[in-house]
Amino acid sequence: SLDLLAGRARKRGHGGTAGSNACSKIRGLRAVKENARKKRALGLIDPLNGFGSESHRSPDGKQSAELPVPGGEEIGPLIGKLQEQGNYDFVFAGVDRHPPDMFNFASQNPEKTPFVDKVPDRDGVLSVVYPDHCQVGSWSADFLPGVREDLIDETFPKGNSKDKDSYSACGNPELISRLKELAIDEVDLTGLVFRICVGHTAIDLARAGFAVRVIKDASRDLDLPEFAGIIDEMHELGVEIIESREVATLA
Repeated sequence: SLDLLAGRARKRGHGGTAGSNACSKIRGLRAVKENARKKRALGLIDPLNGFGSESHRSPDGKQSAELPVPGGEEIGPLIGKLQEQGNYDFVFAGVDRHPPDMFNFASQNPEKTPFVDKVPDRDGVLSVVYPDHCQVGSWSADFLPGVREDLIDETFPKGNSKDKDSYSACGNPELISRLKELAIDEVDLTGLVFRICVGHTAIDLARAGFAVRVIKDASRDLDLPEFAGIIDEMHELGVEIIESREVATLA
């Protein structure tokens, strides 16, 4: 070990210059070894009440998930466990924070059919019309029970401009900039929905040069034809799909 080498160097040098120089080299080796450790981030992508199951309701029973995902609320405790025990260097959330007059909300497009019709954003890109959901300040935009909001280092809102939506958390350009600023090498992703917002985020992060893993049991999916090719695209970019038990530090 490095400690053993340092001890031997001191012994050989009898406390003199040679021993001191050798110990300095050992300290340098320690620093190199420490710096070589890859820095890891945990990403929480839309683990929000608005994507819970059909039976998921607010404490007063007056609100329910607008975009229900089967078993959506079940992932909250596991995400919390990953936050607590995953030994990540940085934990971030990439989440919908929509204004009430979002361009692709059903309330803004009464003549359109949600999940079927599309409308153009400010750049002319067509976006699916969705039921109103995850509006700023609402229960729908709050984190699912079990998610440790106090252990989130930074939150990156997406879809927070009324005329531009984004499945990917990287739609907020500050996310990739921040990860690079922190010298993050690897990113593990959790959240909702597996082949939609989580998948698109994984693809964008992989294209940006990060090693990406999606923790599948900390996510839930919807079987929508539009997103059928997302898993193949993730694989082509080297994104790994794992289970939480494969996170080395998790009990």
